[in-house]
Amino acid sequence: MRARSGLTQKEVASAVGIRERAVYEWENAVRIPLKVLPEIAELFQTSAAYILHGVEPASEELASLRKDVADLRVFISTDLAAYRAQLDELHAALVELAEGVGQVLAVVVKEVLRREEGTRPSGGNPGVDGVDPAPHLTERV
Repeated sequence: MRARSGLTQKEVASAVGIRERAVYEWENAVRIPLKVLPEIAELFQTSAAYILHGVEPASEELASLRKDVADLRVFISTDLAAYRAQLDELHAALVELAEGVGQVLAVVVKEVLRREEGTRPSGGNPGVDGVDPAPHLTERV
C-alpha cells in the first residue's frame, strides 16, 4: 500500500509520528502499529479493517467471504450431527454385541464346568461352588 502510494517508509513514519523501523516492522508482519492505525488509515484514505485484513467491511469480497464461512458452518454442523448419529448407532451395536458375547461365554463356562464334574476323581476337593480351583493339585497318585 505504501509503495503503491509512492511514499517512502521515512515519509509514512513522519506523517503518523512513528519511527521508520516501526513502518518496516509493520510491512514485514513483525508488529502491527495499533496505536497509530487510525492515522495510517487516514493517510492512505482507507479503513483500519482494510489495513489489517485486506478487505473493506462493506465490500462484496467480504460479504462473499462471510457467506462462505456461514455455508461452511452449516456444512460442518450437518456432518457433525450425522457423525454423532452414526457413533450412537455403533455404540449401541457394540453394547449389544458385548452382551451377546457375555451370554455365550457364560454358557460355555457352564458347559466346561459340567463336563469337568463328570471327570473329577472321587475324593477330590470340590472347592468353592463345586469348582475345584486347582484339580491337578488334588488328584491322588
